[in-house]
Amino acid sequence: MSETEPERPPVKALFAQLASDTTAFAQAELSYLRAQAGERWRFAIPALAAMGVGIAVMIAVMIALPLGLMIALAPLTGPFLAVLIVLIAGLLIGALLIRWSSHRIKAALKRPEDRL
Repeated sequence: MSETEPERPPVKALFAQLASDTTAFAQAELSYLRAQAGERWRFAIPALAAMGVGIAVMIAVMIALPLGLMIALAPLTGPFLAVLIVLIAGLLIGALLIRWSSHRIKAALKRPEDRL
């Protein structure tokens, strides 16, 4: 070696530095991914709640709600039309809630800059 060239570190020291840098990079990347997953989860929570409400509304429509509404509407419209009105209205409300929540869940799986 000449006097103008700087002294190179030994290969063992280079590998030790590489291992240290790799570990630090992996830890930083893991922290970033955890933060990103937490943000996505917070974005998806309202959608999951809406989906649950949508499913509950559809179950209520299929079980108890129609009977009361049909009894109330039957004197005004007749029994057949009362059944149709209650069925269509209930299914429409449930479908709209589920559609909104599915869009929100899809958006939650995207990166924040791609959501707009």
